[in-house]
Amino acid sequence: MDRRWDVAGAASLTALFTTVMMMNSGFFYVSFIEEFGVTREAASWPASVMSVVSHSSGLLVSCLQRHLSVFQLGLVGSVFLWAGILAAVFAPNMAWMTVTLGVIHGLGVGVVCVTLIIVVMMYFDKYRGVASGIKFAGYSMASLLFPTILTSLRDAYWLERMHAGVRGAHHERNSPDITVERTSVANELSES
Repeated sequence: MDRRWDVAGAASLTALFTTVMMMNSGFFYVSFIEEFGVTREAASWPASVMSVVSHSSGLLVSCLQRHLSVFQLGLVGSVFLWAGILAAVFAPNMAWMTVTLGVIHGLGVGVVCVTLIIVVMMYFDKYRGVASGIKFAGYSMASLLFPTILTSLRDAYWLERMHAGVRGAHHERNSPDITVERTSVANELSES
C-alpha cells in the first residue's frame, strides 16, 4: 500500500483527457455561437447539462458498484465519454449537442471521475491526500494545456474551411454557366 505512484500518475493522465470538454467549456461555448449561429443562452446548455449530469453521476456509480467492478464502471464511463464526443461531431443543432455532449458525455465524465477517486483510495492509505492531489493535477492541466491546443486546431480547421470556400467561390465565379450569364447581362446593358 502507498507504493503505487504509477496509479496516481495514470489517474492524473486519465483525468487530464477526461475533463478537457468540461474544463474548456468557454472555448466550446464561443465555438457553438459561431458554428450554429445560436444565442448565448442556447450555446450555454451543453456545458450546463454536462456539469449537472457529471456531478450527479456519483449516485449512479454508487448503485452500479454493487453489480460491477471498478474497472467495469470505468470502462462503461469511458464508452459514454467518447461516444458522446463522437456523436457530437454529427449533431445538427444545439438540442442534439446538448444530448450528446451534455447528457452522454457528461455521464461518462462523471462516472470516470468517480471511479478515479475510488481507485486512488484503494491504493493509498497514508499518502491518500498526496495521491489525490496528483490525480486532481490532471484537471488543472486540462485547463492549462488544452486552450492553446484547441485554439491551434480551430485556427487550422477554420483556415482550411476558408481555403475551401475561396476555392469553391473561385471555381463558381469562373464556371462557364456564370460567365455566359454575365456576358449576356453585360450585352443587354450595353445595347440599351
